[in-house]
Amino acid sequence: MGYVVLTYSVTCGTAYQGEFRLLLPYESMAEQASRLMPVRRKEPEVVVEPEWEARLQSAVPEIDVEISGVVSLLETSLRNLLAFKVGTVIPINEPQMAQLTVEGRGIARGKYGAHDSRRAVQITDFSRSK
Repeated sequence: MGYVVLTYSVTCGTAYQGEFRLLLPYESMAEQASRLMPVRRKEPEVVVEPEWEARLQSAVPEIDVEISGVVSLLETSLRNLLAFKVGTVIPINEPQMAQLTVEGRGIARGKYGAHDSRRAVQITDFSRSK
């Protein structure tokens, strides 16, 4: 036979804390289930003004973001870094790939090369990297 367990906490100041449990046969409680269940509150409806949403959608593409491309990484010692000055030449290998970032977050990778006689990056894939 199954039981419904009703637990009650009892506190009398700081002197006593305890609980007691009342066990009732499930069969006798099944008829009262609707009365014993907590009342569910309805979620309030969120009303979105159609013109507000349209204005937001039209404004979002106009937000300026900073895009940067990383074509090479260089590891050096702190001693060498502190020795850098205006005019220091840092040799790098000819890059094959570049990482594109928006606001510091990687969004795409691409092949480094040229287009219309200018240095360029051709996007090869989009990534969700952090």
